[in-house]
Amino acid sequence: LLASMGGRLDAVVYWEFWMIFLKIVLTISVSLFLAMAVTSLPMALVVLVFVYVLGHLSHQLKDLAGQTPHKILYHGVWVLNVILPSFHLLDASDAALGGSFSVQAVALGTGYAMLYGAGVFVLASLLFRRREF
Repeated sequence: LLASMGGRLDAVVYWEFWMIFLKIVLTISVSLFLAMAVTSLPMALVVLVFVYVLGHLSHQLKDLAGQTPHKILYHGVWVLNVILPSFHLLDASDAALGGSFSVQAVALGTGYAMLYGAGVFVLASLLFRRREF
C-alpha cells in the first residue's frame, strides 16, 4: 500500500511484519494450550485475553515490582514474566521509530518465539494425549 502511493518500503517494515507474524504464532500456541488445559472454550478465551494483555505489560510490571521494597512481589512478577509470553521482545515498532532497530533484536525475538512456541505446542500435545473425548 505504501509503495503504491509513492513511498518506499524499507527493510524495517518487513521485519515489523515478521515480528507481527511471530506474535500471532505465539498467540495461537497459547490459545491451543488453553483450549486443552481449560474445560470450557469461553473460559479459555477470557484467559487468553488476560495472557495477551499481561504478555504486553509484563516488562513494565517487572520494572514496577523492582521499585517496591517487597521482594515477594518482585519474585511473583518474575515468575509471571517467565510463564507468560513476553510480547515486548517482539515489538519492533518502537525501535524502528526511534532509529535503534537492529538485526540482533529480530534474531532474539525470533529465537524466543520459536523456543516459547515449541514449548507451548509440546505442552498442548501432552495435554491432548491425556484428554478424553
